[in-house]
Amino acid sequence: KLFQTNPGEAYAEAWAFAFFLIETDSPKLALYLRRTASRPPFEPYTAAQRVADFTAVFGDDWRMLEARFQRFIETVK
Repeated sequence: KLFQTNPGEAYAEAWAFAFFLIETDSPKLALYLRRTASRPPFEPYTAAQRVADFTAVFGDDWRMLEARFQRFIETVK
């Protein structure tokens, strides 16, 4: 939804989160990217499916992931 209301902020957050994953958990990020790349092209990919793919690789402890992300970003500033 943020991409619809504030694309600049959404892009910055997405970039920062991708950087966080690259720097802190690149093997899991590579696994996640392989997983999403293996999906059939041009088929619907619902929000529920995207969340399921993400949690299958990174887990479902959203609070811990966000806390790790915020701590990481504080070190980048």
